[in-house]
Amino acid sequence: MKCNNFSILCLRDKHTYLDIVRLFFHRIHCSECRILFKNYNSSLHILKNTSPFLTDLTVSSVMTNIYLVSGVDNKNRSHPHLRWLTAGTLLLGGALFISQSRYYSSIISVSHQLFPIILFMILGICIIIFSLIYVGSHIEELRKLFKV
Repeated sequence: MKCNNFSILCLRDKHTYLDIVRLFFHRIHCSECRILFKNYNSSLHILKNTSPFLTDLTVSSVMTNIYLVSGVDNKNRSHPHLRWLTAGTLLLGGALFISQSRYYSSIISVSHQLFPIILFMILGICIIIFSLIYVGSHIEELRKLFKV
């Protein structure tokens, strides 16, 4: 889920079970949206407690205005792909430096030459799956980048 979709879902009056689950998991993942959600809840709490004559329509419109006035734009992050780059670097670093480990050489002496083949096949599959998940979750950005 994108951060803008999170904001739109927060402003809805009624949520389905799927919306609640999506909001929950996105809030766990994104710290900025977690802060935004906390601000929404505190603003909504203040609105409901200070003016008992507010209807649901008024609360929804006020919350929408709070979102628009706040000027929160989650697309202007300085490093939007930092977590992906870190995980990919760790995965590739582990694949490259595993042969330098003393545990690796002791396992090879016991298991002959079958172990490295299986190990590097598993690491290759992990790298391919990681790459496919990254491309699948960022397909729109990659289309714009490569002008496809």
